[in-house]
Amino acid sequence: MVFSFPVRLICRGARWLGLGGLAALAAVAAEPAVRTFQLPAGEAEQTLRQFVEQASQEVVYWVDRVRGVQTNPVSGAMTAAAALEKMLAETGLSLSRDETSGALTIHPRQAGAAARRGGVAGREVVRLSPYEVSSGAYSGYVASRSFAGGKTVLKLTDVPQTLQVVTRDLIDDTGAIDPNEVLSKIVPGVSGFSGPTGVNAIIRGFRAQNWSVDGATTRYLGMITNFNFDAFEVIKGPASVTFGPFAAYGGYINMVPKKPRRNHLNKAETSVGTDNFYSGMIDVGDEAGPAGDLQYRLVAGFVDTDRPGMNWDFNRVQMVAPSVAYDISADSRVTVRFEFSHTDQKFSTTALDATGRLVESFASQGPALSDMNRVNRDDNRLMQLVFTHRVNDAWSMRLNLMGGLGKKQFNQLHLVGQAAAADYLLNPFQADYRWKNLFVDYSVSWLVPEIGSTGVSNHLVASASLDHWDITY
Repeated sequence: MVFSFPVRLICRGARWLGLGGLAALAAVAAEPAVRTFQLPAGEAEQTLRQFVEQASQEVVYWVDRVRGVQTNPVSGAMTAAAALEKMLAETGLSLSRDETSGALTIHPRQAGAAARRGGVAGREVVRLSPYEVSSGAYSGYVASRSFAGGKTVLKLTDVPQTLQVVTRDLIDDTGAIDPNEVLSKIVPGVSGFSGPTGVNAIIRGFRAQNWSVDGATTRYLGMITNFNFDAFEVIKGPASVTFGPFAAYGGYINMVPKKPRRNHLNKAETSVGTDNFYSGMIDVGDEAGPAGDLQYRLVAGFVDTDRPGMNWDFNRVQMVAPSVAYDISADSRVTVRFEFSHTDQKFSTTALDATGRLVESFASQGPALSDMNRVNRDDNRLMQLVFTHRVNDAWSMRLNLMGGLGKKQFNQLHLVGQAAAADYLLNPFQADYRWKNLFVDYSVSWLVPEIGSTGVSNHLVASASLDHWDITY
């Protein structure tokens, strides 16, 4: 068992979670949450984004309709609605709340009056691009939206499938260092397949060997860390075939990577623990340009740990992931991200006696054999480009392009059986594995929130994918 002691540093604000917060959930749910706001006066297009970051509250508005409007400064502790009312006072913009979803909607003053009267404008729902998951979709342990349900962003209540989302806060508080460990702890019906060895899991009894990163199928043969991901989405059951032939019958896993965003909070983290456990991570980013349309981000981390007597008793991982995003317009966005990782792993050559103690002749370095220190080495390089564009209120498109290549050198001695025995068998294995992957997916979404006053809505996604693999031994 590994005990770790993490230390996290978050710039521009910090959040602390204790057991007392769990007992207070019922009281908090009974009344609107009060938050501390520090919002300067300025262009509504910018200050509303800052409000969303500070309030963790969904706000719906047309960017074109608020552009050029000067909002008022807000400072102090209050509810999200009260803060917005102060921001928008005497600005020509008004605020209304949808009675069904609770979402706050901003209108020009005339449209807001129609909304309060319950007219046609009051039933109008302005939606963000169905292909972009904003940071506000994940709040604490709770996720309100998912991408994995059908290649488009949907509210979890609208996904007609069994789907579970593990958020960043929940990942942090588990103390787990790789996705397999997180999912086996948190998601029912999911178990680890062979330890921290890439994208391997068992979902409802079926092996899920290839996962996706932001909807693009890929593979990792070495251990991967949780540092570069904001969430893990698990879709269970045969409906996972939405993601093509690589999806297992039992389910599919989509990993949501960290991407550039506005008002980024820089973060540094380090952990130490038993069994020579060390890890560290930095997550820094910012925005550039007069309106902040260009955003960039860098995530880097390492893990180094020994686990004597476990399936893998030596794991060392280094990862660097730079990314950049550009808002071409209010309706178009392009994101480019890179990922470089290197892992060193060794199969356990240790054995336990009847009392659970290590057999000395099979210490973590193995018996005294000349070729004992055999280590598996893995290198992965990925590049992903995602372009989203809202054509109009009903039509959107998304282009997802990923290229990857990697190699793994298997050079291991595997202890056959880890129970006490008179003689132990060591199984040698060597191989040179190389792979290349090209993934292209073009999706078009047709979304009509409501047809007339019938309450009937349409949501249709058409997708064409190319998934090419080149594997050599």
